[in-house]
Order: sequence, then structure tokens, then C-alpha cells
Amino acid sequence: MPKPHTFPTLYDEVKTVSISFLTKHGYFKPNHLKAGSILE
Repeated sequence: MPKPHTFPTLYDEVKTVSISFLTKHGYFKPNHLKAGSILE
């Protein structure tokens, strides 16, 4: 039995992340690794 799909069926359900948000929170620092979840 196949696994049911988990992707959103409507575009309104999709979360978007902007480059400026990632830069502001320090995700683009050179030689730096940051792991975890992004919570707004």
C-alpha cells in the first residue's frame, strides 16, 4: 500500500521564506553551520 502524499494541495497552504529573513537571522554567515527549524 503506497504512502499518501504529504505535499500541500493548495498554494495557500505553502509557507514561503525570503532571503532577507534568512539573512536577518544569521543563516548566511561564511564558514558557519546552523541547523534546526525555522519558526515564524
